[in-house]
Amino acid sequence: MAVFKYKTEIENFISLGIALPRLDEPNDKVAYRYIFKDNPQKNHIPAFIKKPQRALTEIENSNPSTSGYALSCYEREDKAKEQFAKLEANFKKIRKSIGDSLSSGTLTNADGLISIADASSTHFDLYEFCECDLNRTFKLQCAL
Repeated sequence: MAVFKYKTEIENFISLGIALPRLDEPNDKVAYRYIFKDNPQKNHIPAFIKKPQRALTEIENSNPSTSGYALSCYEREDKAKEQFAKLEANFKKIRKSIGDSLSSGTLTNADGLISIADASSTHFDLYEFCECDLNRTFKLQCAL
């Protein structure tokens, strides 16, 4: 059985009573993700791994989630672009935080497990398995 890439961190959250969402296999699902066009080493890193202090803040929240150890994805390109525009309108430094471009690729069952997509935004999370490397399989779609 495959192991989550951030198994220890996720287990720490679970030990605090913070449950994983319902997860399913992606079954070759096309997905869209924000990336840094000129800094691929910064791509495909979960928020809580980039900034561990965010995990501590999340624990203090009234509704904590393991989502920070997953990768944000979208089912539809137009919805990913729409969400980026909303984020950019509210956060000046969003391009430095989550990326400046959009990538796309196909998520296989070997990559990990996914949460159920939000019906309106088409956003879902990918909880990666250890062997997953989206830098190999996701390609630049367009600049944002």
